[in-house]
Amino acid sequence: MKPVAFFKPLLCSLSLLILFNSHAQYDLLENAVETFEQGDFAGAYEQFSSVGATFKDLGENQLYSLCQLRMASCQISLGNFQESKSLAENALNFINTNLSNQALLQAESYSLIGESELNLGRNDVALENLLEAERLFPKEPSAFLAECYEDLGLTYWNNQNYDLAIQYHEKALDMRQTLFGKRSLAAGDSYNNLGITYIEENPFQASLYLTRTRQIYEQELGTDHPKVAYCLLNLARANEELNNFAEALQLVESVQEIWNEQYGEEDHPNKAFTLSALGRTNLESGAFDEAENALQASLQMYIRIYGDKHPDVSNAYALLGQFFYDQGKWKQAIRYYDQSIYANLSDQAPGSKRQLPKLQGYFNVDALLQSLIAKARAYENFHIDKSMQPAHLQIALNTFAQCDTLIGQIRQLRQNDNDKLRLAKDAKDVYDNAIRISLMLANQPFQEKKYHEIAFNFSERSKSAVLLEAISETKAKGFAGIPDQLIEQEDSLKNEISYLNQKLAASSKEEEQNALKGQLFTYQAAYREFIDQLEEDYPKYFDLKYNTQMATVADLQKALPEGHAILSYFEGESRLYTFMITANGLEIFNKPKGDDYQKQPTGLRNAIKYNIQSAFEKSAKALYELLIPDLPKDINQLVIIPDGVLGTIPFEALVNPTSSGDQYKDLTYLLVEYDVSYDYSATLFAERMRPAEERPTSQDILLMAPVEFDRSTGMATLKGTEKELQSIQYLFQGNDLQVESRLMANASENFVKGPTLDQYKYLHFATHGLVHESEPELSRIFLSPSDGEDGSLYSGEIYNLKINAELVTLSACETGLGKVAKGEGIVGLSRALLYAGAKNLIVSLWPVADESTSELMIEFYRQHLFSAYSMHFAGALRESKLTMMRSEEFQRPYYWAPFILVGM
Repeated sequence: MKPVAFFKPLLCSLSLLILFNSHAQYDLLENAVETFEQGDFAGAYEQFSSVGATFKDLGENQLYSLCQLRMASCQISLGNFQESKSLAENALNFINTNLSNQALLQAESYSLIGESELNLGRNDVALENLLEAERLFPKEPSAFLAECYEDLGLTYWNNQNYDLAIQYHEKALDMRQTLFGKRSLAAGDSYNNLGITYIEENPFQASLYLTRTRQIYEQELGTDHPKVAYCLLNLARANEELNNFAEALQLVESVQEIWNEQYGEEDHPNKAFTLSALGRTNLESGAFDEAENALQASLQMYIRIYGDKHPDVSNAYALLGQFFYDQGKWKQAIRYYDQSIYANLSDQAPGSKRQLPKLQGYFNVDALLQSLIAKARAYENFHIDKSMQPAHLQIALNTFAQCDTLIGQIRQLRQNDNDKLRLAKDAKDVYDNAIRISLMLANQPFQEKKYHEIAFNFSERSKSAVLLEAISETKAKGFAGIPDQLIEQEDSLKNEISYLNQKLAASSKEEEQNALKGQLFTYQAAYREFIDQLEEDYPKYFDLKYNTQMATVADLQKALPEGHAILSYFEGESRLYTFMITANGLEIFNKPKGDDYQKQPTGLRNAIKYNIQSAFEKSAKALYELLIPDLPKDINQLVIIPDGVLGTIPFEALVNPTSSGDQYKDLTYLLVEYDVSYDYSATLFAERMRPAEERPTSQDILLMAPVEFDRSTGMATLKGTEKELQSIQYLFQGNDLQVESRLMANASENFVKGPTLDQYKYLHFATHGLVHESEPELSRIFLSPSDGEDGSLYSGEIYNLKINAELVTLSACETGLGKVAKGEGIVGLSRALLYAGAKNLIVSLWPVADESTSELMIEFYRQHLFSAYSMHFAGALRESKLTMMRSEEFQRPYYWAPFILVGM
């Protein structure tokens, strides 16, 4: 049983009661409400049933319906969720048949059906009903709407849409504080649910919310009320996450006393859940005997209550699987994990151990994923410790393949990028395990090619799935025939959301923040509703959006130009895998990461920044040895697909371990040996290499340089950018190409957001950039303010631009950096530009010097426009860097290495 918002408002509207004039029946109804609020749910149910029957006899259909709904609330609190669902459904049918214009009662019915379905483990059905309730409730602040928001928050939390859950809970809390006060029971309920939502991500913050809840509940209700018990269970979970096992155990035991007093010897979901918590806490603290007794007791009670099929039964089996796994008893662990999987599937029974379940009809998709992962790991460990049979490894690998399929299904349920990035982090661990097992199976005779390709496929699955989906979504809109006015409506919603996010980030006043959060909540809800309707009305859009085909080794070999090699990296927990793809096939290099792996990229960057040549050489040579395999002699260009922290370093600056020299320019850099470009995934590379329709452009290049910046930005004047633009303009004009050059105030944010941006083949921004690592959508480049625009072009705004350029160059600081998201890569300005339509990018990896940047950019365009060798961007950028490297003034990697090419 998941913790839920435990008590719903009992009176739909006082105006309903005024319709009934009998003080006697009114008193009976009030007594029933009071009985409920005291925690006597069985007694309240009987009272509501009795007074409801009287209302029906008297023809008071509104009050009869209200009593039916209150009876459903009682059954929820008693843990009888099927009964509560039936009562609420019957009430809804009665309301629809016998009453008119009763949106409030209809909304309450849908809300109770949704809460019942949530407790029955059907999140999808719960969400459908709760969203209908949200639609029907009047939008002015009310206890009923706040409760609906809470239930929606819990449903989204149950689907691991944590950011969205927090938004709903915060909205409900704000509404309840306004209506009832900051120390009210209703506010306490919101604090409780916020605490639940934070437990896994931030248990310390969770404990703060839950401690506040406990204080409110105990002050208003005493220490033995059911609400207090629920709060203590959640507080115990937070303490468990903080490794405060003694405190957690004490809290759980105090809850057991409350339930024993209330339920006696009867089975009840609350008692089973508490036994489960007791077992988990003992397991985490290493008290195995006590853990097994509690977990077995919890499982048997759940089965007596629900039968063999229920998410809580599944969870009980999973905890017992973990119990045996932690003791290295792999066969018992596998058995319980299997039972956990099938208890989570509504219409499937276990088959043979090699038979895989069908990924359909599940109660809780995230719990199913965790059970599958645990089962696969148990099979791998059983192979290593006991059997040494490849068949057991194969079962593990097949199960991880199912995890991959399920991850694709879960991704469709995630509502925003932050929650998708959390999923990518969990998925990365799945792919790490799958790659390791694939390489173990590749040691079998004649199996190397097959399993190496399987390993690569898993690695590719870990690369930028969120970005790939976003790009697929954009293309899907074009192919699905969605009308322009709907695209414009979506753009309007996205622009407003981006604007409100910026305002919220800049605000420091609590009152203003709350107002902005309220507006943001409204627009985000409207955007979700818009996308849901779009997917329903245009099924082709839905199919294309979620049908991203990953590139295979064969696809990449066909796409690779002559002399090219792909080096795709995967950071495992302890190993670094390098996948090298050439025209001749696939090779995999598998090396230990070493204790200082995470420090090496930082060490390289710091040595470059602070001009410490000895430290630079040491780091650059160590990374070359780790990252660059022996390459075939016919290779002259490398496509680097980095992973994790490797996305923060310029591979061109790595130094061949055999080289040495007194000056920087004497060293043999990777740049000396190869053209180098980058990409986010092999699939994006393959897509980039496909013949595309000619991009219609009427202008050749747009040059933008604000030069001077408002003092409030803290950004220095960039005098060199004016020369940079003038020189690039002359180069293009010398090649009979059209140029739009905008300096100073003309380099405005308003112009970039205007309707002509998609007319340019090249976009060049010579300006400052600022990376916001914790909130990548707030990363920005600085332009000139005008016409109501502040001059800050945020990443969130770039996503909404319409770019048609072959190349976008950000001649600005750190524009290639951002948040390093596990399983997704660097999240920042580069991704936004690719999403907006840029085919190739030049961005920087650290703060750059004004003069050297201008020199590099001028030389790049000269090489690109006038050198036959450098017609492609990678060659032009390499030649411009080599030119700088050979000079006395700019030979340090600090000057030439930061700018990298994403693309070809």
